[in-house]
Amino acid sequence: MDITVDCRGVDYEGLKVVIDKSRIRWEYQFEYLGRLFNVFPGKYTRTDRRAGEKPVFWMGNSSTADYDIYIATNVFKKEFRKPVLLHETLEAFLQEDFCRKFDYRTALTMAHEVAIQYDQRYAREILSDDLFGEYLQLRDRLTGLLG
Repeated sequence: MDITVDCRGVDYEGLKVVIDKSRIRWEYQFEYLGRLFNVFPGKYTRTDRRAGEKPVFWMGNSSTADYDIYIATNVFKKEFRKPVLLHETLEAFLQEDFCRKFDYRTALTMAHEVAIQYDQRYAREILSDDLFGEYLQLRDRLTGLLG
């Protein structure tokens, strides 16, 4: 199924402000458009990889927020963590709306595709040319592992 996603409804400037102010530290909580998010940085291990875990992912229905975001700090350089946080935040937020219109797998794929566009835009704005290239290479290597 080929579905074109309209990204005009994304408040990129508002999201950018939220991500710029956010911190990557244990149980840091922030709000985006009425949804609460918790951040949980941690280490990604061989055991995680063998178990099929991803180095970054979000989970809904947290006990203290709407979503928890887990980021492996040993996989992502400090400079790359904010673009990754933006991606996961937007993906979690958008899939909720897309699920009202499509099946879960389609909604998640669509949300992921939109989030890729915006994390790349954000990374381009905040990273040097060299780091941006490195970020894109890392993202390409991790395709399929990103949440």
